[in-house]
Amino acid sequence: MAHNLQKVKNSGKDGNRPVTEYQSDLDAALATFERETGVQLDPFVRRTLGAKNFTLNSKKDRSYTHPFPFIMSYGKYVFGCVSVPADIDDGKSDFTNLYLVATRTHLVAIFNDPHWVYNSFFGGAVLKLLGAYEERETADIPELVSKILGFGVASLDHALDALSNRYERFAKKIKSVDKDDGLALEREVDHRLPALETLQIETSALGSVVAETARIVARVAAGQVETAEAEHPHDFFSEESKATLSGMQIHAAHLEVFHKSLLYDVEALIALLDRYQEKSLTIATHRVTAFGALILVPNLLFDYFGQAFNPLPDWLRASGFAVTAVATLAYWILHGLWFRRRRYL
Repeated sequence: MAHNLQKVKNSGKDGNRPVTEYQSDLDAALATFERETGVQLDPFVRRTLGAKNFTLNSKKDRSYTHPFPFIMSYGKYVFGCVSVPADIDDGKSDFTNLYLVATRTHLVAIFNDPHWVYNSFFGGAVLKLLGAYEERETADIPELVSKILGFGVASLDHALDALSNRYERFAKKIKSVDKDDGLALEREVDHRLPALETLQIETSALGSVVAETARIVARVAAGQVETAEAEHPHDFFSEESKATLSGMQIHAAHLEVFHKSLLYDVEALIALLDRYQEKSLTIATHRVTAFGALILVPNLLFDYFGQAFNPLPDWLRASGFAVTAVATLAYWILHGLWFRRRRYL
């Protein structure tokens, strides 16, 4: 069994572990890493991980995370972070961060989850992968890190697919509404707009993570992350790992384009709802105007003769009610047909 892999998690089944307990495990893992590799970790690394003697971004002993994927070379070791969305359903877009401190022979993997949720798709895959490598006599750490990066890209793909499916459902329902029914338009706006705005927030929140992950994969595939052991500097990632990451680079770049397209589609759908709202108000205004116009001529007729500007003609005096009713109905029918043709009704 290989002993050069270590895992540290800030969360458990019931949420985040107490900060002091997490820090104890973290410090023990980092101390073992330094002792076995002969390296001295930079204070920035310890501060970022929330080790002892450094302020951890916490509240009520629970660690909160923010996405910032990166890979940095510190000469004899590499420090990086794979960030994936942990929750895309409540408009907050919370993220799971997996920190990696690695040499070619040793790895410390630090899981940092929000206290209320975790990404089981990504976390389960990584833990299963680490378990498989632990049973080997030796572990190819660069290969392992490249696979973890692949899981990160796959997790982002999974999240974007979920957001895209939600967009498609919204778009299908919104675009099927009767455009001439003002009440239906108003109801559609009231019902869909809040959910669409939440979708916009969640999609937008993935922008920096998708873009930076794509850049990380591109840099690693090009061999731009290097580490130096003793007096013999060399690439951290092997040629085989770089070849794998080259294909992943295309996938990551595609996700970046897909994300921008999805965000544009969501914003366009919100703009469509705004137009629907304006149209519903226009239809309502047209209908009020139409009903007012329908009684305009009868009202003028009654007012004209009611004010006794002229005496009633004999033919109107003899059958005034019937003549007025027929004239009013004829006027309503003609103008009603005209308003319907103009879609004012």
